[in-house]
Amino acid sequence: MGTRVFCKVLIAQPGEATLRVARSCKHLDIITVGLASPQPAAEAYLDSCDESMPLPASALETDDSASALVEHALQAGVDGIHPGYASQVPSSTLARACEEKKIPLIGPSSTLIERVNQRNTVSECAAATGLRPSGTESAAQARLMEVLVASDRQGEAVPISDREWSLTRQSHRLIEEAPTPTVALWSDGEAFREFLYDAAIRVANELSVAGLLSVGFEVDAAGRAFLCSISPGLPIQHTLIEMITGLDIVALELRLAAGEAIPEEVRFLSISGHAFAASVRTSSAGDESAPIGELRWPAAPQRQVRVEPAVMPGCPSPTVEDALIAKITTCAPIRHRALLTLDRMLADFRAPPLETNAAELRQALAHKSFRAGQYDSSLFS
Repeated sequence: MGTRVFCKVLIAQPGEATLRVARSCKHLDIITVGLASPQPAAEAYLDSCDESMPLPASALETDDSASALVEHALQAGVDGIHPGYASQVPSSTLARACEEKKIPLIGPSSTLIERVNQRNTVSECAAATGLRPSGTESAAQARLMEVLVASDRQGEAVPISDREWSLTRQSHRLIEEAPTPTVALWSDGEAFREFLYDAAIRVANELSVAGLLSVGFEVDAAGRAFLCSISPGLPIQHTLIEMITGLDIVALELRLAAGEAIPEEVRFLSISGHAFAASVRTSSAGDESAPIGELRWPAAPQRQVRVEPAVMPGCPSPTVEDALIAKITTCAPIRHRALLTLDRMLADFRAPPLETNAAELRQALAHKSFRAGQYDSSLFS
């Protein structure tokens, strides 16, 4: 995976996504261009890029402004545009502008985005692939699982990993883990994992995906899986999958966007160890006049812990509750050790003067049902 797939890539999402995508581009010897946002928090991440471009106020909101942004990128010599992390409600304006200007978008096509945004797409995909859609017989207290699939333009789709995201609140995923502990707890766990993998591939094929697709399932106590979500693009919490597979997910996305086939090492991927990812968020609105201080957390080897700040020291404090402060991912050979490492990181994480949900996250980690891997979406209720 050492050949150059693009020469110059514009990263169209200011903030932490800029830092993440730029890191993989650097490893592939790709020049990066960041968007110079008026937001101080986003501006701080531009140091990770080789060049920068001004970001118009509505750059990705309307067809005209997105088209102008793409035209500006072409004039700067950009030959690929990365949209950043996948959104819960993705917009097709940037994808459509890229297609009109014939510049590759390193993400989902406008056709796929518009299809996914339609209300009936989940039920239609469920019917077309022989799955049950959520909302029929699915339980309120279900386990929430997801499979990340990679697909190439040649029509091959392969599963990368499964993960569990049952601990959510107000649409925010608070703690995720990979692989899902269900596989280890059920007598037919491996068969169930293969069923989810096969189902996710069928959904990707039904949608003619080229790139990354996250396929979500609700799983009830009887082990019945219901298709509940479809999200194209780079998942914001992809780091835990990288840590148990050894893959660079962004580099893979770049290669697929360049038209390459699924690499051999992805086709025969093996999972090693267990990983957790926690979203540290504000527990109350901050005072904008009080700048964020130095973020602090315990030192740890990068192969075991990754901390990805979403805010920078010196920037104004977020003025809304539940604002993302940092993502903390831990990995270890066994689940319990990864859990204990995450607990230690949360115990000593500080982001003055902000109040965070770290104590609440630690309470969830200490819950006996969570420690046993026998929890569901009701744990945070």
